[in-house]
Amino acid sequence: MKPNGKSQVIRATVIMTTQTFATMYAEYKFVERVHERTGAVSPVLNKASFAVGIISCVGMCLVATFQETTVMAVHDLGALLFFLFGVIYTIIQSVISYRAHPYGSSKWMCHFRAFFAVVAFLAVFPTIFCAVSVGTSKLHWDINDKDYTLHIVSVACEWITAFSFVFFFLTYIQEFQQFTLKLTVNLIEC
Repeated sequence: MKPNGKSQVIRATVIMTTQTFATMYAEYKFVERVHERTGAVSPVLNKASFAVGIISCVGMCLVATFQETTVMAVHDLGALLFFLFGVIYTIIQSVISYRAHPYGSSKWMCHFRAFFAVVAFLAVFPTIFCAVSVGTSKLHWDINDKDYTLHIVSVACEWITAFSFVFFFLTYIQEFQQFTLKLTVNLIEC
């Protein structure tokens, strides 16, 4: 039996969410190790960033699982969680990058992260404002439809925010080349 389009989207999003979570976890562990060696980054800030990132991942799952045209309220809640908490994550991680410098990324990489965080921050507000102003959810828009311009602005800013997240995550490559991450399981003797 061939899977339908919706199940393929859900599977792809679960994979992307898992990869996003794994990336956030690896960064969290890296920053934790930087703190242990240098004291440069507050563990509270690192944990807050990771918690915010997890909430963003939950939002991503909600967006994919509940289609905009069928369960709009849950889809919109997921989008709000994904975008708002994703922006907060990039901002906190940018602050962490500057505090952790030079242990990890170069100053230029810190600037790139800050740039992508600012772009995401600036784009998320028109995304939300225009989407709320439109208030309807339909798949096919015509240029003559009421609120067509607001819809286009919302969608364009949504994609700008999403790609800002992608480029932000790509800046981790430099740090991820500096460590290995191992999972160990230890049984507790009873």
